[in-house]
Parts: sequence; structure tokens; C-alpha cells
Amino acid sequence: MSLITLQGCQWIMKTVNQALPANRERIDLKQATAYAEDAEYQMSLGNPPCFEMKSWDTASRHTQEFEVPQRYVDWEKTMSNVTDEVFEKLLYVERGIRTRINDEYRELQKRADALLASQDDLQSEMRAIHWRHQEGLVEGLELALSIMKERA
Repeated sequence: MSLITLQGCQWIMKTVNQALPANRERIDLKQATAYAEDAEYQMSLGNPPCFEMKSWDTASRHTQEFEVPQRYVDWEKTMSNVTDEVFEKLLYVERGIRTRINDEYRELQKRADALLASQDDLQSEMRAIHWRHQEGLVEGLELALSIMKERA
């Protein structure tokens, strides 16, 4: 029986994530194995290694069928040969990468918020300078008017 390789599961994960709507949570490697099992089942029936995404799971809102490229189908290097320990390590690494990306995103968001706050502070300071300048002009005009009245 032909099986989908680990690289095939990674291909499935990437393909499914690209087909999902933008607001949907992305699948991980473990979830991709369910699609790999569908493709393996299709091969056991004599069909190409295909899996299907239902219309409500796709950005196009149409049912989509994907065929796993033959280079990801192998007799020897299969997901079944990957031990649970190795698989868990892969998931751990994936979670670590996701966590690091999320942390970096939050840090960038904090920096962006700080920049916006400093921009607001700068605008407030500029408004205060503008009003002080305006008050100075008014005082200067009042002084000039009073001098002109005295001379008249």
C-alpha cells in the first residue's frame, strides 16, 4: 500500500492553509495527516492520491479537490514510519515557531502603538506651541493697538 510521506503532509498543510478563508485558523501538521489518510484511502481504491475540501472550508466557497504530487507518495518513507516521539518533536518545533512569530508580532504592535502615542504627543506639543504663538500675536497686537491709541 502506498502512503503519503512527511513532506507530503507538509505539502498538504501548505495547500490547505492557502485554500482556507483568511479568517479561518490554519491547520497544523497533525491535522494535515487526516487529509493524507483520505489520499491514502483513495489510492487503496485505485484512484490518484486526492483529498477534498468542502465548500464551507474554502475561500472560494466551492468544493475543491487536490491531488498530492507523486513525489510525496512512497513505499518506504511514510508517515507511519515516523514515531510518535518524532512527530511530537515536530509539533513542538512548529508550536515554538508560531509562538516566536506571535511574540515578535506583539512586540512590533507595542512599538507601533508607542510610535503612534509619541506622534500624538508631538502633535499635542505642536498645537500647544501654535496656541502660545497665537496668544503672543494677540498680546503683541493688543500692545500695538494700545500704543497707537495713546499716540492718537
